[in-house]
Amino acid sequence: MQWQGDIVILGVFAGNEGANAWIFFRNALGVVGWRRIQAASPTGVGHVLDVAIAAQQAQRVVQCLITNAGEIVAIQLL
Repeated sequence: MQWQGDIVILGVFAGNEGANAWIFFRNALGVVGWRRIQAASPTGVGHVLDVAIAAQQAQRVVQCLITNAGEIVAIQLL
């Protein structure tokens, strides 16, 4: 697991299933694509999704904690 910075959120998706949420983003190297928010708990997914939506709307740069499998665990506004 590692923090990745200089991320710009390009899109978000949440299904009507409990913890099905995805973030589409780019970093300094280019477009990364869709990454799933880790479904440890529905509340945790909701919090990460809320920050991602706020960052996208405000066009703010974020950093994400991403697992080796490519799932987003946490997100921080920069």
